[in-house]
Amino acid sequence: MMLYFRAFTVAEYNNPVGAEVDPDLEDERTPSPFALPNAVLRHRGLIVATVGLGMVAGLVVALIQVPTFEAAARFVVSAATVRGAGGAEADLGPFQQRDPFDYYTTVLTSSEVLDGVLETKRSSGETIKQQLGLPDGGANLEAARRRLATAAGPRLETTRRGTGAGSFPVLMVRASWTDPQMSADLANAFLAQLADYDQEIRSSTAEIRLQFVQEQTEQTLKDLTSAEEALRQFREQNRLVQHSTAGVPPLLRTKDDQLSRQVSLQSELYVGLRRALDQVRIAKLDDASAVVVVEPAAPPASRSGASRRTYVLAGAVFGLLGGLVLTGVLELRRHADMTTPEAQEFAGHLRAIREQVTGLTGSLRDRTTASSSVDQPAPKH
Repeated sequence: MMLYFRAFTVAEYNNPVGAEVDPDLEDERTPSPFALPNAVLRHRGLIVATVGLGMVAGLVVALIQVPTFEAAARFVVSAATVRGAGGAEADLGPFQQRDPFDYYTTVLTSSEVLDGVLETKRSSGETIKQQLGLPDGGANLEAARRRLATAAGPRLETTRRGTGAGSFPVLMVRASWTDPQMSADLANAFLAQLADYDQEIRSSTAEIRLQFVQEQTEQTLKDLTSAEEALRQFREQNRLVQHSTAGVPPLLRTKDDQLSRQVSLQSELYVGLRRALDQVRIAKLDDASAVVVVEPAAPPASRSGASRRTYVLAGAVFGLLGGLVLTGVLELRRHADMTTPEAQEFAGHLRAIREQVTGLTGSLRDRTTASSSVDQPAPKH
């Protein structure tokens, strides 16, 4: 296009066709402002045709694409006691000290959550596995998980409300499907499985902690009883009176102090374990999930992604650009001087490329003919 603008000068408009132009003044002339409009108007039919073809192509692409609908279910994590991946409670103070986004992102596509979603029943009474037409059986379970994760496209997003110390993230579970109601059911099913998984992890962890604390408490009670019995026998054997060490030999006094410290230590351990045991028992009774649903997913009213109008407009833009490029090529070909050495060299390159393509096509055609003749030999007479 720039070559055409430089060659298409004011003198060519002011002089009739075929008039001679002084070559010494050619470089000093400026391009005409009417060069581009004249070129566009000269090839307006081509530009209109390419724009129309682009719009038709955009409409075809929009029609052949399967419409998808995306639904989102929003939830927050209880800020009072935030549980980590291990299920243990941690009083973190400000909620920003731990962001549960990474943890729940990993859990969202775990096998436990996917299996639970597959077995979730819809309002029609069918499970999601039946709705997807997935076969039963252990051998097909992994294939069913992959198909659900690929087709539904579940993902977790987060938005942080506010910027102060009391801000908290709102998490969103998004799921896509070709049916609006199915996409909402999938988003709600994934959110429900996240809550169940969180509750199950915390319950199992609380059970393990309860068993461990119970064992430690029982063992400490036995050690305390043994230490008290040892102190009692020592004092009885040596006829010592508690809180009275007057006239007691130093060796006996040292042994009595050691046994007394052992009883005191075991007593403090036992009291601390008893408190911990009561706390673990209370925590085990708390079976509520840390996932708090803010807004369940509803069937989306419109499809996700670009609309058909966007595809048509994009096709029109690409068609317009293609028409302008073709216009520039045609104008360059029209005004190009093919007698220059550069033009002759360019034409030679084009001929060489055409001969290479022609030779390659002929070679492939000969090979195809030869292979067909070998596969089907001529009949013998």
